Amino acid sequence: MKGLSLPIFVDTSAWYALLDKTDSDHASAVKFKESLTHSLVTTNYVADEIINSLRYSYEKRDPQEPKFISIEMKVYTVLY
Repeated sequence: MKGLSLPIFVDTSAWYALLDKTDSDHASAVKFKESLTHSLVTTNYVADEIINSLRYSYEKRDPQEPKFISIEMKVYTVLY
């Protein structure tokens, strides 16, 4: 499999650290992502968890502020 670049599966906590600038692991997650040559993949279930986690986190910080979450990611459903 020489030369084959397989995608890396990313779960909720890693996406969260990457997307939330207030997360304690944000800087290291960004640095790690920038060092990768592989594409990142996840499932639609993880994407749903991320959106809900970010929405909850933003609502806790300022319940009166309207929240708009825009996340661009390729989402792959894992079939068993």
